[in-house]
Amino acid sequence: MKYLLMAFVVFAAGCTFQDGQPWGLADFSVKTNEFDRAGREEGEYFKTALNYGIEIETLEVEIESVGLALSAEGTGISEFDPANPPPGYSLCHNGHCHADSGELVDYEDIRRELSTAAGAAGIIQLVDERASVLSDSTIDVSGACTQDCQLDRGSITNVSAIVTAVTLKGTVVDLTDAERIDGERQIDLTWEISTTFNHELEVAVGDDDPGIALNTAFSLSPRTFDAVDFGQDPTTIESFLDGFERSQIDVKVKRYELD
Repeated sequence: MKYLLMAFVVFAAGCTFQDGQPWGLADFSVKTNEFDRAGREEGEYFKTALNYGIEIETLEVEIESVGLALSAEGTGISEFDPANPPPGYSLCHNGHCHADSGELVDYEDIRRELSTAAGAAGIIQLVDERASVLSDSTIDVSGACTQDCQLDRGSITNVSAIVTAVTLKGTVVDLTDAERIDGERQIDLTWEISTTFNHELEVAVGDDDPGIALNTAFSLSPRTFDAVDFGQDPTTIESFLDGFERSQIDVKVKRYELD
């Protein structure tokens, strides 16, 4: 999973067909799902893979924006075949390809790259809100939206969400006899990152009701803190990202007529 902010190319084309109505209108909603502790409870503590126990008081995520990729009508999207990698890639296996630059790139990132090359554009809805994941939480979505969220005729191929911070407050203990922590330790940690989570889909724009509700739900992975060494330096971004990037978004689509 790449954690650089996804760059979108914005259409300059018109987005309306008749009576001033757009071909489509994206209507984003965002929520967080309750943090899954199943199988990780050790008394009052949440148990990590390194056998630290966390009594969680606050667990929040900050979502910068949500967005979509739109393939214009008639442009088509280049198909990705791992057995026949596109230029710039070789040896595809286990969900990723070797790039000429030497890095390993996930299949979904290559598909998205091909979509952009084939003429995909994007809509960005600003969010800039924090939300708890200790319970299901709805996030206010009222920020600026590219083109007022109006869509040209084509197909939505991807919905994304950019998470920029995770905050954890509470108490941590060592669940082993190694005494990596002396008793209980109060923690107040914020990991500042910029990670893009993607959900692939295909929704036609222009052939059905133009209102397209994109209900996006973010789930923080239970493995987020598994590689974090609370007895040493828990702020290390690399160890945090090791589990955090297993988080995901889910998108449910509902269509409706515009007034």
